[in-house]
Amino acid sequence: MSPADTFNRPDIPAEYDITRIDFAVSDTNPDEYWFFVMFTKPVSSRLFADGNSSWAGVLLDINNDGKIDYSLETDSNPYVGNNYKSARFEDRTSGEPILSSKCVVRTWTNLDTNVDWLGFSLKKDCLQFSTTIGVQGYSDHIPNDNAEYDYAPDSYWLMNPSGGAVAATGNSSSSTIVGQLPVVNSSGESLVTSPSNQPSDLVALAAETTKSVVTVLCGSGLGSGWAVNADLSTSNTSNGYKSYVITNHHVIANCTSSRNITLVLSNQTRVSGYVYAWDETNDVAGILTSTVIPPLNWRGPTPQQGWWVGVLGSPLGFPGILTSGIVSSVNSTSFLGTTNAAINPGNSGGPVFDRTGRVVGLATAKYVNAEGFGIFHGTPLLCQKIIVCTSTSQIWQGAVVATPTPTPTPTVNVLVTASSNRVYEAIDKVEAAVSDCNDLLLSKGDELATFINSTIYGGACDSLNQKIETVKSNFTSTGMTGSDTAGLVSKLDNFTTNLATYYKSVIEVTNDLESSLKIFSDLSVRMTAAQDASSNARDSFASFSTKLKLLPVTLQTTIRKKSQYSQIVNGLNLERKFDAALEIQNTTSNLISDKQSLVAFSTSFKVFETRYKDFISIPTNLEELDLLIPDYVCIKGKSSVLLPKSGKCAKGYVKTPTFDET
Repeated sequence: MSPADTFNRPDIPAEYDITRIDFAVSDTNPDEYWFFVMFTKPVSSRLFADGNSSWAGVLLDINNDGKIDYSLETDSNPYVGNNYKSARFEDRTSGEPILSSKCVVRTWTNLDTNVDWLGFSLKKDCLQFSTTIGVQGYSDHIPNDNAEYDYAPDSYWLMNPSGGAVAATGNSSSSTIVGQLPVVNSSGESLVTSPSNQPSDLVALAAETTKSVVTVLCGSGLGSGWAVNADLSTSNTSNGYKSYVITNHHVIANCTSSRNITLVLSNQTRVSGYVYAWDETNDVAGILTSTVIPPLNWRGPTPQQGWWVGVLGSPLGFPGILTSGIVSSVNSTSFLGTTNAAINPGNSGGPVFDRTGRVVGLATAKYVNAEGFGIFHGTPLLCQKIIVCTSTSQIWQGAVVATPTPTPTPTVNVLVTASSNRVYEAIDKVEAAVSDCNDLLLSKGDELATFINSTIYGGACDSLNQKIETVKSNFTSTGMTGSDTAGLVSKLDNFTTNLATYYKSVIEVTNDLESSLKIFSDLSVRMTAAQDASSNARDSFASFSTKLKLLPVTLQTTIRKKSQYSQIVNGLNLERKFDAALEIQNTTSNLISDKQSLVAFSTSFKVFETRYKDFISIPTNLEELDLLIPDYVCIKGKSSVLLPKSGKCAKGYVKTPTFDET
């Protein structure tokens, strides 16, 4: 991970602002080097395919001469979902960028989880790397305008590619070296008297504690966190980090690949954070930040049933919300506890603290369909994988009051609750995706939307509704109690997996439909023109013939000799065949099931248009012939002459309009 970017041009748009560069070697592709360009905002599909030649990439100085040797760059094609695409490899050793095939470069991001990074990979053996190389990220909105660009870090990051960290590949905990984790320090131990009493000044306690609580933003999700009183390692401080924020693993689960998240401080300032360590099993994680956040103490007596506790966090996205209650139960072996203090989505990871402000646990979940039944994970669960402790007893140090009768272990396991919540989130996500898919079609206007929805392809947005409803029904009927916790969690996780698959399918359908809208729009216009020709042709020609008969015979003859007139007559002779053929085309259009069949139908419809071009062109030909008919003629009995330039007819002639005056 490079040092953070410390300077931005005042004209840089936020979406092109780079914060740093990360480097990794993957367990799954050990023959590749991976570079990640981290941005302040989530990356969009067409951010670097906007028609302005915008680009971003990684600049490499492989011989340490302070000059760019090569660059890995985005191309003009948009990113799609969570898929790889080709990137540009530019040779800059001559001073000018030259597209080269020496190295095959791939790039990717993850639009499905709304991440704020771009990944680039190249084979280790395609270049002769020095032991130390210089790396820098770059983005540019409009090249060559000397504006709206950004480098990060400010100068080349010197790093050893052979010593890069291994990227996480779905492990249950991070691969951070224990010796580099923050360590429990000797300060910050809290003593508590009358622990069941409310704080003597809750207003002052809340105001002070809030300064240490943050909102954690990971993709489109959010949770809470708090700065912990612990000593950072030398490697952390040398990289500019000053605080360590604790949260739940499920809050940052979608950001363990990029490691990049955003922290919102109590004053609503946004700062960047780096996901440094996590432990999925115990649902805890640690985040480094270069911002100083006042730390909270977390060492002291083991909490007991009946203790007063407060909870601070961002429930439902509202920051700085305080709730309070008591410790309803606590297990000093598993370090899990419950409280009647209100906990809601968004509280996850926030501090559960005693009357002195000492954190005893992390607000983690709530039991569904139960009131006042929140779950917290005790702070000893941070030991070893998040923070180095001598032992868990260093954090919870025994009781200061008589231990009450143990509370029975809840029938619903905390793991079951977490899995259940994931199913709810997956349902919301896939249903929102289906709604977005339908909104895409409706946004193009009623006429086009009606045409698209008349096809099988247009109904693809809702094609998975039955499967989604089946999962919802099975989930609703699943009991959340029982002794087979592992089996129940597995069943719930299968629901989540299925819903994730459906979500991916809906996104693919949406992207496919979006790329087909131009074909649909063009085809709709053409089919509408054919339908209009069928319904209006004879009436329009009859009206035209009436006007034609008002003209002098010589002019009538001239107009009838026009090629357009012959095409109209030929077209009218095709009317019955045309109507029958058009009906077949309309029926066939309903059977369009995907983009391939859409393109095939568009091609076949062109053949239909060619075959019946005389009929379809009747309205156009009539418009052209109409231009040859004057607005007025002079009529005397059955005789007709053109109106003189004077605008007055000769004696005995009546000035007669050729258009319908009604």
